[in-house]
Amino acid sequence: MARLVCPNCKRTYNTEFKPPRVEGICDVCGHELTNRADDDEATILRRLEVYVRETKPLVLYFWERGLLRDIDAEAPEEVVADRTIEAIVGLLDTYE
Repeated sequence: MARLVCPNCKRTYNTEFKPPRVEGICDVCGHELTNRADDDEATILRRLEVYVRETKPLVLYFWERGLLRDIDAEAPEEVVADRTIEAIVGLLDTYE
């Protein structure tokens, strides 16, 4: 799995998005990094089950009420932020 944690200072890393400067070593205290205890296949499957049971129905709930906005996040951070703000403002405008 991609998530790592320092058992000494508790700093977290992601091997894809926020890797340590030296592979397997904490940038802060120099301790050897370990995989997060909750980052295993069973935990991921359980989280997906909870999503399908508890969160996914909310998508339909908000969509049916015209309150769901799709935001294309495949863009630079600033563009995604602007799109998000526009969507929120648009929702707020509908309730004024």
